Amino acid sequence: MDYPTFSMVNTKLFLFSRNSLNLLCNQFIIIAGILLSLWPLELIDTDFWYHLNSGRYLFENLEIPSRSFFSFIDPPRTWSNYYWLFQAIVYSLFNVAHYFGPLFLRAFLFTCVLLIIKKIFNQKDNPSEVECSFALLAVVAFALSILPRFFLIRPHLFSYLFMALSIYLLETKKKIWLLPIIGIFWFNIHGIMYPVFIILLLAYLADSYVKYVEITKTEGTDNLKMFRWSIIASMFCVFATPASTALFTSPFDTSPLQDLYISELQPFNFTNLFIFNFSSVSHVSITIQKLILWIGIFFYIKNIKYAFKKPGHLILMLGAMILLARYSRMIYVVMFLLLPIIANGLASIDRTSLLNHHWKKVFSLLMAILVFALFATINNYVRMRGSYPFSAYKTPLGVIEFIKHVKGKGLLLNDPSLGGILQWELYPDIKIHSDLEMSIFKDSDIYYNLAVYSDPIVFIKAINKYDPVFIMTDIFNDKHKSLIQTNSDYTPVFLDNISVLYVDSKQRPDIAKKYGLLNLDPYEIFELDWEKNIEEKKEILSEIERIHGVYGKIAIINMQLAGFAIVNDDYKKALTYAEVLTNTYPGMGVGYTIKGDVYLSKKKYAEAIRLYQKALTKKHDVRVEHIYYGLYQAYKFTGKHKKAYKYLSLALNPFNMKANADRICKLARAASAVGKHTRAKALLDLAEIKVKEDDMETINKINEARSWYKE
Repeated sequence: MDYPTFSMVNTKLFLFSRNSLNLLCNQFIIIAGILLSLWPLELIDTDFWYHLNSGRYLFENLEIPSRSFFSFIDPPRTWSNYYWLFQAIVYSLFNVAHYFGPLFLRAFLFTCVLLIIKKIFNQKDNPSEVECSFALLAVVAFALSILPRFFLIRPHLFSYLFMALSIYLLETKKKIWLLPIIGIFWFNIHGIMYPVFIILLLAYLADSYVKYVEITKTEGTDNLKMFRWSIIASMFCVFATPASTALFTSPFDTSPLQDLYISELQPFNFTNLFIFNFSSVSHVSITIQKLILWIGIFFYIKNIKYAFKKPGHLILMLGAMILLARYSRMIYVVMFLLLPIIANGLASIDRTSLLNHHWKKVFSLLMAILVFALFATINNYVRMRGSYPFSAYKTPLGVIEFIKHVKGKGLLLNDPSLGGILQWELYPDIKIHSDLEMSIFKDSDIYYNLAVYSDPIVFIKAINKYDPVFIMTDIFNDKHKSLIQTNSDYTPVFLDNISVLYVDSKQRPDIAKKYGLLNLDPYEIFELDWEKNIEEKKEILSEIERIHGVYGKIAIINMQLAGFAIVNDDYKKALTYAEVLTNTYPGMGVGYTIKGDVYLSKKKYAEAIRLYQKALTKKHDVRVEHIYYGLYQAYKFTGKHKKAYKYLSLALNPFNMKANADRICKLARAASAVGKHTRAKALLDLAEIKVKEDDMETINKINEARSWYKE
């Protein structure tokens, strides 16, 4: 797909010279790669860890994993492992440099992809200012659009690299002999993506046959033959894998119901292409993806009159739409498939068109929008950045450490979404039920697992069939509590940020006796109030301290211990727990909230306000209403009534039936302090309805507030 030649445009048309634009693009790519390398690995999903576990199995057994060795499902599941080389690579890097190795790999691949995209738009040795500006726009736009996928460490990262590299080689026809080598590596790292490679090869093969006269004139017969035979040879690389012919059917041999429980495997909703949303950082990447798609479609339609000369563009467009219709996550692949169409379309714009459309202003506006989106994205991620290199936020590390602590062995009934990290940390002593490897497990396996946690009949069947030693449940779903209680043998023994762990008291009576949570209800731990009936909660406190002794970095445990310390005026100990939270979970607001509570109690209101405000910039892992209420109190005691009323209004909606009469009365008094008397009177009416008859303190406050107004 040859580029039309640019006519040189006056350099005054552009913000920067050719060299400046080129340098700016290179600097952006390097900085983007460095920033990504500094971003921690998060538990967005646990696929990375099941790849690590399979890599470990491969090296320890000198056998490519092809059965569910980590699962207790009977009979074991078998599959064609089409990403075995990826598993070997990430495990090798992890083995050498722990999490830093895979993080470096992620950043390296991201940097390489952006550099190749730049080269696709700048194929000449001395590109013009027009080409350099287009390359810069393309690199920034693609960086923003593919960034979310690079937070995950999966085989698809290599697929993006191989797509970009294949397009560059096919466009430039340089070192075309590398294509079969790329194919061999690609099909062993992420073999299920081989149809994408075939689409690319067919597109350029079709163009080469239509343009054979032009190619012969410019490159000669030998180059033409090398080009064609390299493409044809590359197609047969699909068989150069341990799976051999089995890989051929893998992309089409999928579970028929997986779109019902995995969102990214749902068909793309094409009506969403007409919806553009820049209202939040999370929507920026999605909107830019859609814009790239529309630009590709625009240039295809614009140049459709040349379609008979470039049948490859039709193949790319059809392939892109078919893939997108199949899975929504294919939008990332589609952007790469449209790259040649976009690059060719931009290259076809002539000097007159650029001058008539005031390119300098357009370029400045586009760059301003992209740079703003970029900095907004970076700022959003940086302020919520977790601990490095691995963020323990929303992970079952506490439960994992407990099982290791008690030398647990046997079967663990688990949520499949956590299966990856559980098998990596606990195999071979512990076998789990399943993870979300859709190439291994069937729809019925996942459905069975989900039904175990929602249907008492299925739960009893699973217990009778497998007799697991441990069961993990969701700490935020108290329905699991009544479900587990249908079998009195299981005792809760531990909890962490997201899970509750039960043990079979018959199989491991030693664990149940020593660690059983007899007083603490794990599902109610977020509701504990240390200001009430503190003497009755000493046994609960003892169990919380025991959990802390096993694993001291659990967020909710440190929160509760800090809360108890504050009530007892032990501010030093409370700050110690808060410091653990800010160090372990720097992207969470809870540590700063506790520090704010401490300084509020110490009547250091300015420092309390600063800490509460900082907590608001983080992930709201505690009820944000608590932070607002703390700010209300701090501003109230400093005489800043407008701000006090503002934050109390945010903290309290009186029509939320959990709001008590005392808080509603405070809101009425705060409204009165800023002159909102009508609103204050209405709020007092609500407080009077809600107040208990024996709550004389609140009744007196309501009456006192009413006395301020004359009927």
